[in-house]
Amino acid sequence: MHRNPLRRRRVTTAAALLAAASLTLAACGDDGSGGDGGDGGKNAAPTIAYLAPETITPRYEAIEKPALKKRLEEICPDCRLITANANSDASQQLQQAENVIADGVKVIIMNPVDSKAAAGIAARAEASDVHLISLGRLIQDAKVSWSLTMDTVQAGRDKALSLAEALAEQGHPKGPIVMINGAPGDTDDAKMKQGAEEVFKEKGIEVAMRFDTPQWDPSKAQQEMDQAITALGRDGFFGVYSSNDGMAGGVIAAMKSADIDPRTRPVTGLDNDVAALQRIITGEQYMTEFQDIVDEATKAAEVALHLGRGEEVPAQYRETTVNNGKMDVPTYLFEIGPITQKNIKQYFDDKKLDASAVCTDDFVEACKKLGIDV
Repeated sequence: MHRNPLRRRRVTTAAALLAAASLTLAACGDDGSGGDGGDGGKNAAPTIAYLAPETITPRYEAIEKPALKKRLEEICPDCRLITANANSDASQQLQQAENVIADGVKVIIMNPVDSKAAAGIAARAEASDVHLISLGRLIQDAKVSWSLTMDTVQAGRDKALSLAEALAEQGHPKGPIVMINGAPGDTDDAKMKQGAEEVFKEKGIEVAMRFDTPQWDPSKAQQEMDQAITALGRDGFFGVYSSNDGMAGGVIAAMKSADIDPRTRPVTGLDNDVAALQRIITGEQYMTEFQDIVDEATKAAEVALHLGRGEEVPAQYRETTVNNGKMDVPTYLFEIGPITQKNIKQYFDDKKLDASAVCTDDFVEACKKLGIDV
């Protein structure tokens, strides 16, 4: 994937609460009265589906889906949006895709449970002349109409570089560290792992133990960290590379259970979850990798409407292409970047993070100490 040379600055608002998971299909808006758009055109109101992968990570139900729904309602009030969540089950996501195809969707926006298994969904969509938009993880070895994602290799490098900086500040520039990666076989996590490992090699940082975490499950990450502490000892590591925020929470819980102050063991993350931002503000988590998820979802709604109406997608939504093993997929890269205590105030000042969602109750004073306007 090519690194986008421009660092975009966009206004976003992170949702505060985890929305209820969609375990069954739920239609938003009209009961189908908006129609499928007929032959297309600027006045068409196509039916669009959003398929989320799981409920473990808050971003899908709490941020991505609401932002997508909000934007689609703004640009096409008569469009029908169908949503579903696969609850980490690739076969369930396939069934959900078959259901929405049978229901007459023109476009499926999907964050796949399994980027390789999702090729089966792509084949069914292609056979039914349904456009498929891939969010986050890129669907592999299949025809995909559009992709909206981040530079995953750079995200891995950002996390590793932040950890390297923290290790150096604490007097342990070579580690050793523990590496808690995402789900085995996840193609995007493999790229983040690649970027991180490159940095660790460049900096001479020793990785004492590595884990791949099924389903990115925080409870499994906590178990893995328990194993690492048992094997290495309380003083046998000086930092933890965690691939996302949910797992970072599990890692920190394991350290607390072992009477290790997480402030003395920098931990990385990804997704800018509210809980992770609160941990950063209090010092328990060292960093998270910002993802402009609202921008991703907003642009996905806009691309979906163009495709659903049979229109050409404007060039602004194609910043690069990414090869998925079958084709070069037109791709929009959303903004990423490391968030630490040192720069978190700027994210709030730029309205990329919502202080009313993060600086609540017990976190008000900690926010004020960092100069965050509450």
